[in-house]
Amino acid sequence: MSRTPIREALHRLQASGLAVTRGRQGLQVAQLSVADLLDGLTVVAELEALAAAQAARRINDIGRSL
Repeated sequence: MSRTPIREALHRLQASGLAVTRGRQGLQVAQLSVADLLDGLTVVAELEALAAAQAARRINDIGRSL
């Protein structure tokens, strides 16, 4: 893998506040509060529920077409 995609990903992490520049020492993962972590877990739970619902619909659609 070239450096460019990695560099772009690191810039995106910085822009979103998930990574902090430490001068010449590089990047460090930003400290997150408990509220931030709970918000992230809520998003993951909602996405997983949506994915499961879509998968169930697709399985039902396949079963009907057989």
